[in-house]
Amino acid sequence: MESRIICRLCAVVVLASAPAFADGAPASLATIAAALREGRAQDAEAQASSLLGNPSLTHLDNTYLLLDRALAREQLGKREDSIADFTAAIDENVLPRGDLARALFDRGVTQDELGRTADAIADYSRALGLVPGYATALNNRANAYRRTGQLQLARSDYRAALAAGDDEPEYPYYGLGRVAEAQGDSSAAESYYRKALAANAQFGPASERLTSLASEASPKPPLHAPDEAVAEPVKQAQAAPAKPHSPSESDLRPAILDPAPRNARPVRVAETIPAELPLSVASASGEMVQLGAWHAELDAARAWNHLVDSAGGLLGGFKPHIMEADVPGKGRYWRLRTNAPEGMTASAFCAQLKAKGLNCIAAKS
Repeated sequence: MESRIICRLCAVVVLASAPAFADGAPASLATIAAALREGRAQDAEAQASSLLGNPSLTHLDNTYLLLDRALAREQLGKREDSIADFTAAIDENVLPRGDLARALFDRGVTQDELGRTADAIADYSRALGLVPGYATALNNRANAYRRTGQLQLARSDYRAALAAGDDEPEYPYYGLGRVAEAQGDSSAAESYYRKALAANAQFGPASERLTSLASEASPKPPLHAPDEAVAEPVKQAQAAPAKPHSPSESDLRPAILDPAPRNARPVRVAETIPAELPLSVASASGEMVQLGAWHAELDAARAWNHLVDSAGGLLGGFKPHIMEADVPGKGRYWRLRTNAPEGMTASAFCAQLKAKGLNCIAAKS
């Protein structure tokens, strides 16, 4: 899959390391960074909240506290609150250039995880305006462009990431391979995947795409056509063959990295292309909902049939979108999404599906 592989406070060499905290700041500030490093996000959030606004801290210290709390809240799944903290820190206008670029990038990553691709692209672009050689931001923006079908822009950014000296070139090479596949050039795609493996022989996504190009993909199970919508009484959701993780969990990034000093290793955002399965589409809006994520594409396809059966006709006539996302340290996931009905928001559609016992989150694409 790709790289939604995100750089949370990226350690791009062109970015300056942030100062820790001002002289004389309470020693407890350092414990917040330790809590984040150890995965104790709840402790980090509580400590940052208790210290924010402390008159003994400088304006810059309080701004870094906002960033630390944003990271903690993101790890806790409080992404709207995380975005609010990132925005507040950015709007203080006191961050050094490199840290401002990182804050914009991190907010973009969170926007991307929420499916707000246009907002994510805007934040990556602002970060790149501050640090043009920000290779990970280039890669992540390329992923976002590719997911939205802007293949020429995606290819340009992948190449720029390579030219900027991306220290994990397998990711932009892999992205270029996916672009080539989308454009029907399997020969070029194979070449890029081999370059990705030359950079990292253990890079599974490239190996899998090469295997897929060399052999026929396994046939997928038949999916319900619109006229096959189940007309039986509403029942409890059936368990899918493979257990999905909750769609509200992050299937995008590894554990939060140490924000102090702010020079953690880059993480990239998943570059996903919808693997749309053939079905007629009922009248739909531009908003999408996510119904779950599985470790195998076949399981996600099978799950669609179960969900159609369990939704009491709500999913009848709609088209499943299966989108892959590769997460270092967690593995590959296949996300199952569909469009909300015309005239209905994704949130409203999710409310109806949840009433039938299904998992659902709004995911604007």
